[in-house]
Amino acid sequence: MTQEEKANAYDEMVHKIKELYETGDDSTRQQMESICPEIAKSEDEKLREWLYEYIGRVGKTWGNQPFPYTQILTWIEKQKEPPKKVKGWVARDKDGNITLYEDKPFRDGEIWKGCSWKSSMIYDLFLPDLKWEDEPVEVELSITRTTNKD
Repeated sequence: MTQEEKANAYDEMVHKIKELYETGDDSTRQQMESICPEIAKSEDEKLREWLYEYIGRVGKTWGNQPFPYTQILTWIEKQKEPPKKVKGWVARDKDGNITLYEDKPFRDGEIWKGCSWKSSMIYDLFLPDLKWEDEPVEVELSITRTTNKD
């Protein structure tokens, strides 16, 4: 099996695990999380889902008063925008360029190739020790807005 075939098989496996995770019951999700921990929902995501479900059950009234659930949910969402996360693989080409790939790339001559790439603008200062001879490195990049968007 070539490196490209291995990369394609890996991508297909991850895709199937994600499908099972999204459509499965709690037991299936726990099994998928043990196989592939990176697909697990964060505690914030779990809490947000629980809160939406709970407020949906409370209904539109609280006693005799209207319950402003949509305003409460909107306010909660505005409080802290979670960081945007990008997962992928980085590799340095022989000419020194570092590229972020969605899937694990494979070496082809003097460059790395992947089924899909996300960015060719990964700065050297983030990974100064990454060399052409190294295998690709799995990474997660977080981007957080430092100013309000309003």
